[in-house]
Amino acid sequence: MNRQELSAASPTERAESPPGTLPLFYEWKPSSGAPVIRLSYDLVDELNFQAMKGFGAIPRRGAEVGGILIGQVDERARTVTLTGYQPIECKHARGPSYILESDELENLATALARLEPAEEGGERAAGFFRSNTRETLDLAEEDRALLERFFPGELSICLMVRPFATRVSEGIFFFKRGGAWTADGPETVFPFRRKELGGGKRPRRTATESEPPPAASRASSPPTTEVMETELPPVSRPLIPILPREARPTRTSAASERIPIPDLPEFGEDQPAKMRGTWVWIPLSFVFLLLGIVLGFQIAMSFTTGKGPQENAADPYGLELSVTEADGSLHLKWNASLPAFRNASKGHLSIQDGDNTKTVEITREDIERGGILYRRATPVVRFRLEIPQGERSAVSESVDYGRTEDQRRGVD
Repeated sequence: MNRQELSAASPTERAESPPGTLPLFYEWKPSSGAPVIRLSYDLVDELNFQAMKGFGAIPRRGAEVGGILIGQVDERARTVTLTGYQPIECKHARGPSYILESDELENLATALARLEPAEEGGERAAGFFRSNTRETLDLAEEDRALLERFFPGELSICLMVRPFATRVSEGIFFFKRGGAWTADGPETVFPFRRKELGGGKRPRRTATESEPPPAASRASSPPTTEVMETELPPVSRPLIPILPREARPTRTSAASERIPIPDLPEFGEDQPAKMRGTWVWIPLSFVFLLLGIVLGFQIAMSFTTGKGPQENAADPYGLELSVTEADGSLHLKWNASLPAFRNASKGHLSIQDGDNTKTVEITREDIERGGILYRRATPVVRFRLEIPQGERSAVSESVDYGRTEDQRRGVD
C-alpha cells in the first residue's frame, strides 16, 4: 500500500514566518484536558478532496472514506501536529458507511506497523480520519472499537469530516479524556476548508493529483499519421538585369514617328446616350433596394410571429443559472427574483461530476441565498436545477462547467 504524504513545514517554521505571510497550520485549542492539535492546511485540502470524491461516488448519500493521520506527537507539550494522510481502502460490503472487514483491518494493522517512527519525535501514526455521510456527526460503535484496538495512545485523535453539496464541509476532533473518546459536544464543530480556517486560497491542484494524465483520456482517439514533407531543392531562375531609370527605353517620338497615330474622330451622338443610361439605373437601384428592405422585414416578421406559445411563455420562467470557480470550489448561481422562485419552498439539484451523479434537495433558505458552493472532484461538472411550480409541473434548467488544461490551450 502506497503511503500518501503531504509536504508541510515543521512546527517551528510557523513562528519564524515573516510578518504578513499566511500560516502553514490551523491550531485547534479545545478545553482543558485535550491536546492542542495543529493541522496542516495542505492536509485540509487533501482530506476535503478525498471526502468530496467519496461523497460524489454514490448517488444520494455518498460513500465514506477513511485512513491514517500522520504527524508528530509531543507528549510533554501535549501537542499533535498533523502533516500527512494514508488512505485505507474499504470495499463497502455493508453499504456506503466506512466499516472495515477482517481483511481490511489486517491492512490497517500492516500500515500502522510500517509507520512506527525510526527515532523519537519522528513522524508516526497520530490518529484516524473518516468522512461522515450519516445523519449525526458522532462516533459509531464500530468506530470506537477500531480506535480502542489500533489507537490506544493517550494523545491519539480522530478527525471526522462531513461533506455537503451546497455549503462548506464540517469537521470535528475526537480525543481521549479519562480513557474514553469524546468531542466536547457539537459546539466544537468547525468549518473544514482552508479559507475559513485562515489559510487563504487553496493552491491549484495539478492534473496528476486530481485526474489521470491527459494521455489516458486521449487513448480512445484514433492514431494520427505524421506526414513527412520532402524538402525540394531551390529552383534557379535566370537573372534579369534591371536597368537604371536613365537607361530604360522611353516611349519617345521614335516609335510615334514610325507608326503615326491618327486623330480619333469625335462622335457627338454617343454622349447623350451614355447620360440617359446612367440616369435610368439610379432610380432602378433605389427601387431594388427598397424591395430588398421590405422583403427582409417580412421574412423577419414571419419568423417572429411563427414562434410557438410555449417558447414565448418559457422566458418568464427561466432560472438564469451560471457557474464560476471561486477559491477552489464551483459557485452555482441563479436569479432568485424570477417568478419561478417566488412561491417555491424547495428544489432539487442534480450534480453530474464526471461519471458520478447525485441529487440533493435545496431549501427555501438556499433558494433565497441565490447560489451554492460545490467542491468538484473532476474537471467537468453538470448542474441541473428543478423548481416545482405545483403538484404536476416544474421549471428546470441545466448548466455545464469545466475544461481540461489541454483543452484551454487548444482553444487559446
